[in-house]
Amino acid sequence: VMLSNVAFSPSGESFNCQSEDVAAVCAGQLKAEKLIYLGSNEVIYDTGTKSMVPNLPLRTAKEFLAMNADALQPTFRMRVESCISALSHGVRRAHILNRFVDGVLIMEIFHRDGVGIMISRDLYEGVRPAIISDLPGIFEIIEPLMDRGVLVSRSRDQLEAEIGSMVVAERDGMIIAVASLGKFSDSPEMAELSCFAVHPQYRRSGKGGSLLSYVERIAYAMGIRQLFLLSTQSFAWFRERKFFEVPLDRLPESRKQRYNHQRNSKVLMKDLTESDELEELLIQVQDEV
Repeated sequence: VMLSNVAFSPSGESFNCQSEDVAAVCAGQLKAEKLIYLGSNEVIYDTGTKSMVPNLPLRTAKEFLAMNADALQPTFRMRVESCISALSHGVRRAHILNRFVDGVLIMEIFHRDGVGIMISRDLYEGVRPAIISDLPGIFEIIEPLMDRGVLVSRSRDQLEAEIGSMVVAERDGMIIAVASLGKFSDSPEMAELSCFAVHPQYRRSGKGGSLLSYVERIAYAMGIRQLFLLSTQSFAWFRERKFFEVPLDRLPESRKQRYNHQRNSKVLMKDLTESDELEELLIQVQDEV
């Protein structure tokens, strides 16, 4: 169906409406799943993480627009405003794609990761506490690693019992990463990071780093000041994120008693009080906890 952007009043007066506004209202009336605008090569860049931001929740998009409206190119600002309007009218997701990319519509519609910029009313991608219904997705990620001995073996019953201490990264309904945060009554300022795993399709894409950052923020808000993990590999990855190898006797007494000497895991620890971003983390925690 082709819709004209020319409208008429009851008296016959004609109006040349913005095509983007017409699309936003019509998509809202249809309760469309997606609304796609074809733009140029605009991107949103996060100077903090030094990376492009492909997905924005509606609230964040409104804040972004309010803070940067005067600095944005007029046509790009208009498309972002139209995306926000469409979502306010009931559309679930709105996209701004680069019309100069060959096959961009096919890549957006038929690929989970999509392309371009997306603004969504719901959680398309994010990190959150795990729930029981996440268990199949969690098990899909960790089962191959348990079979290879990379992760300590856990049954489904054990995972279900530990679900309250787990967090997951989710993308469009798919669990793409998982981690567990365990506290100790005999060392209340220490916690263990375990069951840390990322789906093979999303490794080397920053998902593990995002998950770790979330866990660190939550841990600090809980009063944890030292975060440790036991690992037989991936040492370099954690060392790049300020974890250091420490002797076994640095562990809480209750954890030392359960140490598996046959696995001979190294103990890596991070002091959360040495972070240069504590004030920023605490601000973010207030919104996330």
